[in-house]
Parts: sequence; C-alpha cells; structure tokens
Amino acid sequence: EGCRDNNLVILRMVDDCPYPQSSAKNQSNRFLIQALSQPLFFVTSPTIPSGTTGGISALSKTGTVANVVGAGGLQHSTTDNVTLRLAYDFTNWLRLNYTTGFWNNETRARSQTYLTSASGAATFGGVSGFANDTYTYNEEHLMNTVSLKTSTKGHWDGEVIFSDYDYLKDIQRNPAGVISGTTFMPNGYIARMDGSGWTTADIKGIWRPNGVGDAHELSFGGHRDQYDLRNPTYRTDNWSSSRDTENGTLYTEGRGTTTTYGLWAQEVWKFAPKFTLTVGGRVEFWRAADGFNLAGQVAASRPSQHSTNFSPKATLAWQINPNWTTKLSFGEAWRYPTVSELYQIVSTGGTYAVPNANLKPEQVFSGEAMIERHTQNSSLRLSLFQENTHNALISQSTLLNNIYTTTFQNANEVRNRGVEFVVNQRDVLFRGLDLSNSVTYVDSCILSDPGFRSSTGTTATGKHVPYVPNWRDTVQATWHATSRLDLSAALRYQGKMYSTLDNTDRVSHVFGAFDKFLVMDVHVHWRAKGPLSFDAGIDNINNARYYEYHPFPMRSYIVDLKASF
Repeated sequence: EGCRDNNLVILRMVDDCPYPQSSAKNQSNRFLIQALSQPLFFVTSPTIPSGTTGGISALSKTGTVANVVGAGGLQHSTTDNVTLRLAYDFTNWLRLNYTTGFWNNETRARSQTYLTSASGAATFGGVSGFANDTYTYNEEHLMNTVSLKTSTKGHWDGEVIFSDYDYLKDIQRNPAGVISGTTFMPNGYIARMDGSGWTTADIKGIWRPNGVGDAHELSFGGHRDQYDLRNPTYRTDNWSSSRDTENGTLYTEGRGTTTTYGLWAQEVWKFAPKFTLTVGGRVEFWRAADGFNLAGQVAASRPSQHSTNFSPKATLAWQINPNWTTKLSFGEAWRYPTVSELYQIVSTGGTYAVPNANLKPEQVFSGEAMIERHTQNSSLRLSLFQENTHNALISQSTLLNNIYTTTFQNANEVRNRGVEFVVNQRDVLFRGLDLSNSVTYVDSCILSDPGFRSSTGTTATGKHVPYVPNWRDTVQATWHATSRLDLSAALRYQGKMYSTLDNTDRVSHVFGAFDKFLVMDVHVHWRAKGPLSFDAGIDNINNARYYEYHPFPMRSYIVDLKASF
C-alpha cells in the first residue's frame, strides 16, 4: 500500500491473519516504511558569513533578520511497526481484547548548505545551525493494552481497560558545532528518553433500570493515568558513533511525574417524548511531583503541584420533528500541564524547548447552541459556540540566537466564539454527484494577560489567540461515475493565524510563519474486481506556496495500490 505524508514516499507491507475459530480472533499487522522527507528546518544567520556567496536575505516571522544559509532536517527514516491483536469471546456478551505493538525507528537527518567559499567549494561558513539540524534517532517503543467488555444490552454493562506505553530505547545524537568547510565537530550530545512512558487505567459501568430504551441510563466510572519523563542529555566525544558513547557528563536533564485520578458519572434522561437531558460531572485529582532540571551547572528540584477540580456538563436535546433536532450544551473542563511542558528540556536537534514548572491547570467553560436537519439525501448543522479559558496553556516559539526555542506559559483569560456550518447533499443536479461544505468562523481574543512581558513594549491583551485561524472552509465534490469509480475535487482554505501572544508574527512566507492558504486537490478512486483498489490524485494542484511553521508541499502527485485479502 502506498501512503504519503507531506513529501514522504512510503511503502507499506500489510499482513492480516484472522484466526479461523469463532470464539477467538487474531490479527497481526506489520508495517515496513522507508521515507525521505523534505527539509524540516531552514538554517538561518543574522549575517551572511564573510567570504561566502549563496545566502538568501530573509526575515523571521517577527521581522528580525534571519538570512537563510541552508536547509536542515532532511530525514531518511526506516520504521518497523508490528501490531498483534487477540480477542477471545467467553460468551456472546463477554469479550477479552489484547493488543501489543512494537515500533522501531532509525532516522538520519542531514543538512544542506547554500553557501560556497571564494573557491566555489561548499561551506557551512561557521554557522552552528547546521550542527543543530544534523542528527540521528534510534528508537524502540512498546505498547500493551488489555480490555474486558460486556455487551448484554440489558440492565448492566461494563468495561475495564489497561494500557502501558514504554520507551525501551530512545536516543538522539547530534554534533556540538561545525568547523572548517562542511565538517562537524567530533564531539556532541546524546539525548535519551529511555524509561519514559505512561500507564492508564479506566473502568466504566452502565445501568439501565428497565433495559435498553428506558427513560433513564446511568453511566459511571473511574480513571487513572501516570506519565513519567526521564530525559537526560549527555556530552559525548564521538557523536556519530552507533554505540552509546556518552562521556558521563550531563549537559541537561529533565525528569518528573504527573498523575491524575478521576471519578465521573452521567445520566441520560428522556423526560418527555421529544426531550432528552444529559447531565454529568467529573472530579479529578492531579499531582505533579519529582520534578528536576539541570542546565549547564545549574540544577534545581522543582516544587510539587496538586489540584482537585470538579467539571459539570449538561446537554438538552429537543427533537422538533423527524428531520429537525436542536441542542443546548454547557460544560466545564480542566486541562493539566503535561509532564513535558513542566520538566522537559530539549537541547538537541533543530527545535529547543524550555520547560515551565510553575504552569497552572487551565479551566475551560464551553457553551454551544446547535440545530441540525437530516433527510435521506442530505444533512446540515449550524452551531454557535463560545469558549472561555482561564490560565490558558499556550506554547510560544521564539527565534533566539537563530534557533527557534519553544517556551510554555499561562495566559490569564482567552475567549473563542464563532459559528460552524456543515452541509452534505447527495445527488445534486444529477444522480451520483455529492457535495459537502464545512465552514467555521472564530472570533478569538486574549481578554487578559497582565503577566505577559515584552522587551519591545508590546502587549497581549486584546490580541488574537495563537494558533486559532479566523476562517476555515473545505468544499468537496464527489462524482460516483460508476459503482467502482469515484472522482473527487476539494478546495481547502484557512485564514490568517498568529503564533505569538502579541501577534507580532506578521511576516508571511518565511520559516516559522503560519500563512493563510487556498489549495485544490483532485482524486480518483477505482475498485477493481477482486482484492485490488487503485487511488491517484494531485494535492495542491494550484501549486500554492505557504508555511505552517514548516514549508508545506507544493503540487504533489500520489498513487496508491492496495490489495486486501
């Protein structure tokens, strides 16, 4: 099966093996992927190195000088993903499921210089960014999930799920800098995440006092998760060695644990023939502990945090008639800082990150009014929504020493409100032609952020919320030309989106920027006789040039051939 992600060309081998007995089912999958990627980063410099040519004068997204002198992160990846799924039916209403997956990744990323010396030879010009964007990955991850579920459709049903994800091996290597010509320093850094991972456990019960279809249905359950971060970065005398050759000296380190316990309950009450009220609540107990950071010679244990919160929700649905339904919904939710946002220091590769151990949980109040209509050949939905968030957790990417560095902070209060309209229509104009459109408008605003500090005197209050575009629209037409042949075309539009709290990223079409775009895609799907199916298409057929932090692919051609047995 052929797949594509940006400019990745992927070859996939699939093996599906159902177990023949009716009381047990077995499915195994193995995916072998070879991928070559477009550059993930541009190497920038405040000046063009003296004695060189080939550099491109450019600005950063905020207007500072960021001359482009090369590209980095050109990855060659080999990925092996093996998944095994087992299921056993004890009875016709009790099933045990087990899934295990092993993922291995070997990646080599190189840099490409645009600079040449006076003699015409390629050179890094002493720009250290070429070293940052040259690295290797060696990763082995293991996942296990087990669940036991009932499906009686009677008075009681339940489900128990446990999952575990382990970083068995996770090593990134990169050189410490560059020397003459296109040569890297032999010493460098090794970043490890071995021992990191997470575990989750969920239990759920459903009680129907008078069976399925009763006026009351009560569901309830509990949740636990724990995320562990172990991320030391060592100095090494030989960064390019395939062996773990760190010299024992720590360069940076981030470690810590977050744990969440939750209890919840929900009641669905059909209190009248056409009215349904859903009410529920969730209480959560969150804790962040064992935090520690080291950077250079500075080491600090981070204070523990804890928070106990209750989140209510309610939805009232009214079925006006067989075709029309309207709903009013309200909910409160809490989003807790992740263990990475709190403690992880990323000091290798093309992206650096600085943690913030003082982050607070964000509190979200959401409301929505929705009306929808369904017929045999069409559906439409109109939604009005508003979301107010206190202590919003927002990441910021800033160009520091010509390296984009990510930081995390709380914004005191932000608001997103808007409208969404979705329509689908079959057999438009003639039989077999389907049209759909999904359009969303969001009025986003930072209502208050007195803690924002800027060296240039800018403010965040009153600005657009980062990473929220004002408009999004997707229009798609599909013609079912025959029972086996489908022809599709789609238009995708996204409006302006900022990535800084003070909205100073006004320079477009540069690395790090988030541009508005309009692209058109065309696609053909053919179901051949037997197990074969064929897909072909052209993405971004209008060849639009735009950045969503990285440069996105221009006109791209895709061909897929799939066999299912």
